[in-house]
Amino acid sequence: MAAQSPTNMTVLYGELNKFINVSDYKQALKAANKSKWIYINEGKEDTEAMHCKAVCMMQMSQFAEALKFIEGAPEIKDAYPFSLLVFEKAYCQYRLLQTQDALDTINQVKSPDLRLLELKAQVLYKLGQYSASLALYKNLIKEFSDEFEEERMTNISAVHAALSAFDGVKTELGFEVESYEQLYNKGCWLLGNNRVVEAQKVLVQAEEVCRGLYVDDPDVPEEEIEGEISIIRVQLAYALQLQGKTDEALTIYNQVIRLRPTDIALVAEQNVFDSRKKMKATIAPGLENKLVPFQKKKIDFNRALLFMYSNQWEACRKLLKSLQRDHTDSIIPCLIQAAQIGREKGSSKAVEYLQHSDPDISPEIDLTDVKLCLVQLLLGLGNLEEACLVLEALGDVTYTPAVVSCLVSLYNAQRGGEVKAARLMEHAIEWHKNNKSPAPILSSLMWESSEFALKHNNPKSAAATLEEILRFEPKNVKVLAKLIFAYSMFNQTKA
Repeated sequence: MAAQSPTNMTVLYGELNKFINVSDYKQALKAANKSKWIYINEGKEDTEAMHCKAVCMMQMSQFAEALKFIEGAPEIKDAYPFSLLVFEKAYCQYRLLQTQDALDTINQVKSPDLRLLELKAQVLYKLGQYSASLALYKNLIKEFSDEFEEERMTNISAVHAALSAFDGVKTELGFEVESYEQLYNKGCWLLGNNRVVEAQKVLVQAEEVCRGLYVDDPDVPEEEIEGEISIIRVQLAYALQLQGKTDEALTIYNQVIRLRPTDIALVAEQNVFDSRKKMKATIAPGLENKLVPFQKKKIDFNRALLFMYSNQWEACRKLLKSLQRDHTDSIIPCLIQAAQIGREKGSSKAVEYLQHSDPDISPEIDLTDVKLCLVQLLLGLGNLEEACLVLEALGDVTYTPAVVSCLVSLYNAQRGGEVKAARLMEHAIEWHKNNKSPAPILSSLMWESSEFALKHNNPKSAAATLEEILRFEPKNVKVLAKLIFAYSMFNQTKA
């Protein structure tokens, strides 16, 4: 293709520059498309023009078109690998929810600039890699100081909030918050740290600061102000709910819903169990941009539960299939599947599912709750022996006081079960001794063991156990009295 003359090039660039200077990206894009010179690979000029075209599309939120343009331009890929438009490419991927692809694109750059590092921190946050995001933001704050510092501090406060709320990681903010966005994030951080009363105060302050910004600005509609404040008020309602102030919390939730906020994430999170109609809010277009992975997972689980409780079997099965594939770090899809089968086909089929299925769960995940669910179903069917076998195979969990108590009760309901019960308590006491369990737990188990021995006419065994308790609780009058009673049954002189 023949190149444009220098004169034509100057005119074209002048027109393009004029529209970009006044932020008229629509006209700038038209100017860029007037001629095919933008595709000519004859030096620096054409790649700069290509950059302009990509940015224009991005400014108009045409991210899919911009990404297609960037990826389809050999001038970019071949002549300037991983340097020209790499930020634009990664940003388009990020906005198109191709978040892992965005991270992969950024990681191909050996020495990323400030823009790429900022984007990487946000991408890590979106992927739920909060610790990595926090480390990167801390480094950015240490290395750079510019007009975007307040926004950077807002982002880092959001990462702190996510770490405490979703990962249970305790962190320290380490800086004073000022803007209402930062105050909001601090409130969420405090909630994650179970400092609920403090969180309520900070969220009230965030609302006051937010309202104060619009006091002298009559051009901002009240609906827009209320929409911004609704985000804060939902968290405030949650803080009240955690304090047991359910009526106050419910009032705020209903106020937010009546306002029909433009932020669909607010409605989605609060109405998940309200009705099938409102469930549509949880899968509304654009919602995925508002939620972090933890929230998306919870909403998906809640959708499956709603399908199950409303007897939408096919929809439930279809959703659970994708959940078991996408969330191998959780047993919840497996438990919902068992419950769904139980409701649809009966408990015996649910037992078969839990006994014979091979749920796609990561090997590191603790399956104790799945096995306890199986025990509950077996007991409901009257299969005491099978339930005992499952409880006996729980490993260390078998020797916890609650499971020991349950097993002893189940053994007592079976013929000859007292021998198994006595052996279990003996093993449990030995396990807790070897593992240096707290004295109250060991003492409680030994006391119950002595009670069981007395009840089954074995006073010598009971006395031996009570003597051992007295060795580390010599002033326990209750134990001493029980020991005297045990002695009286086989050795009155000692009693």
